[in-house]
Amino acid sequence: MMTQEVAFQCLDSWGKSVARKDKAAVLNHYVDTGTLWPTLSNELRQGHDRIGDYFDHFLPKIDGDVEWNQCLFQSISDTHCVWSGIYTFSLTSGVTRARFTYTLVKQDGEWKILHHHSSLMPEA
Repeated sequence: MMTQEVAFQCLDSWGKSVARKDKAAVLNHYVDTGTLWPTLSNELRQGHDRIGDYFDHFLPKIDGDVEWNQCLFQSISDTHCVWSGIYTFSLTSGVTRARFTYTLVKQDGEWKILHHHSSLMPEA
């Protein structure tokens, strides 16, 4: 399997964990010192405790799957890559599209999220 496909499995698994509202599984996708610029918060968060605080508020708003609408892969090295694109969340308030950037790092043979930036799509 190509690096791109294996690295995307991390994102796909993250999305499925979000859809299940499984906070522990979501956090397991981030490295211990990972950072998150969340979709629905103006606060940059670092580490599982701070990222977990965000998901305490975000996961109850989830009402369905995460849909990956556009995904672009960029390889930095054998152990680092960047994914960017657009995804859609089904929330209790309705469907929300956001743009994302993930920087992934391969740690102990497993792809993990080093940095995750997500923001709502600007209004047209």
